[in-house]
Amino acid sequence: MPSARFFYPQFAGLALSPDLLIFRLPHFITLTLSLFLTACASQAVLDDSVIETQFPLVTELRDALRAADGEELELLAPATHEQATSAYEEAYKLAQRADDAAQKQATKGLKALSEARAQAEVTADIFEDILRTRRRALAAGAAEHATSSYRESEAELISLSRIAEEGRLEQAKAGRQTLIDLFEALELEALKTDTVARIETALAQAEREALEDFAPQTLKRAREEHKLALATLDADRRNKIKAENHAQRAVFHINRAMGIKDIIQVFQTSDFSEEDKVLWYQGQLARLVEPMVHAPNFDDANKVLIAALRSQIEQLVQNRNRLQLQLDEADRKLADLVLAQQLVLEDVRAETEAERSAEQARAARFAFVQSLFDIDEAEVYRQDNDVLIRAQGFVFSPGNSEIAAVNFPLLNKVIESIRTFENARIVVSGHTDSSGDGNSNMRLSQNRASKVAAFLSEVGGFEANRFTSVGYGEQRPIASNENSRGRSENRRVEVLIVNQ
Repeated sequence: MPSARFFYPQFAGLALSPDLLIFRLPHFITLTLSLFLTACASQAVLDDSVIETQFPLVTELRDALRAADGEELELLAPATHEQATSAYEEAYKLAQRADDAAQKQATKGLKALSEARAQAEVTADIFEDILRTRRRALAAGAAEHATSSYRESEAELISLSRIAEEGRLEQAKAGRQTLIDLFEALELEALKTDTVARIETALAQAEREALEDFAPQTLKRAREEHKLALATLDADRRNKIKAENHAQRAVFHINRAMGIKDIIQVFQTSDFSEEDKVLWYQGQLARLVEPMVHAPNFDDANKVLIAALRSQIEQLVQNRNRLQLQLDEADRKLADLVLAQQLVLEDVRAETEAERSAEQARAARFAFVQSLFDIDEAEVYRQDNDVLIRAQGFVFSPGNSEIAAVNFPLLNKVIESIRTFENARIVVSGHTDSSGDGNSNMRLSQNRASKVAAFLSEVGGFEANRFTSVGYGEQRPIASNENSRGRSENRRVEVLIVNQ
């Protein structure tokens, strides 16, 4: 019986017997699963952190678009700005799929953004008057007060920018005045809404309160101020301060009319007689001035009473102004005193800091001089600002003051020490032990000090008048003369560097 044959689309043109199919089936499943997983992997979406690493141009374009948000490119170069934005969106999608074409697409976007910036400069130059008027309208609140009209004007600006972008500059210039008029109208509408809305709200409230029946004259003044506010903006919309002043006065009159109504209604509901009204008025007046002046003399005529109260209040105001001037003068003197104290403190701090710096410098120089000498050459001491070099390492022949060559290294170190202290005076002193005649020792120590001073001046290149030499003989021992070690220490040359 012939074996059955099975056909599978994946193996078109091949006929497999059941036994062969059983043998091949695991390989078929493996192959199919491998193809499926490969397809799934190709659809994996990269996250933003990976995109930033693998596709730096996409990230650069994104950041450049964000940075351009405040440059109004969508208004002044809408077409090329749209190209840059679309290029980024496409590049980002490609990058998510790990498609290398994302870099190329991002490059196109960066180029388009650069062209948008260049075009925006051209458009901004042509539309300078439009943009100035638009900024004024925005400052007045046109985007909030006239939302739909403002959006229409923005759309007109974008359309005109597209015309300029296409190179039709003359046609773009021809449409400028229409847009200027639109934005000026928006500015005026916003200013009126912002400044006059309070008046119109208050007038509407006045009608509901029937203020016309109680304070017609005061309400009339409010309406006049309303008209003046509108007329001011119509004449010059930049004169917002003057229009605001009219608006404030209009609201004041409306509020005053409400107060008048309240008083009249009190009289009506209380059935006040004419005398009651005058007594009420005098009572209010007394309460008003009570904290400031003596009780009003209501036995005087009203005209005299008001004049007397006014005089007393004016005197109080003058006293207050005089006291305020005195207080201001005291504040000024106090401020001057505080400033002077601050200057003194700053000077003290500066002096302290300068002294600290100087002390640090002196300490550093002293430490440097100390570091020059070995212990068997010299000992270095600090005496306030001065430095004493006690050089017991000098070698002189007995009874002789000539400087031997063996002393040159030590003398060179002394010269280096002197150079460390600019303009210092130098005192060279010679000392002997107690051996021999005292007068001879005095002459010998003086001669040795003089020779050393001359050597230091000449070899070091210092001015001779900076040096003083003196011999002390055996008068200033620093150790006992009863033993050889002490006598050796007493035979020395000292160099005192005196800092000014």
